[in-house]
Amino acid sequence: MLKDSKQIFINFLIEHINIFGREEDGKITIDLDINIGEISKILNMSRETVSRMLSDLKGKGIIEGNRKQITIKEYGRLLEIKTS
Repeated sequence: MLKDSKQIFINFLIEHINIFGREEDGKITIDLDINIGEISKILNMSRETVSRMLSDLKGKGIIEGNRKQITIKEYGRLLEIKTS
């Protein structure tokens, strides 16, 4: 189940990258107009699961961010996780 949740979450990020992302200095930034609670409702996941996945991606150095932005530092690694 967690693997499915990760796939869903990464698909959500990629969709938002394609629509709202802007590239600067080899990184892609997404401005967020929703919070983790709203993301969890959209994805039908618990807030804790979404938070855990964000923390995991931050810990791996793939993303960085705060409440208003997510910056994808390593888009290729994000795609690798999606397909694994």
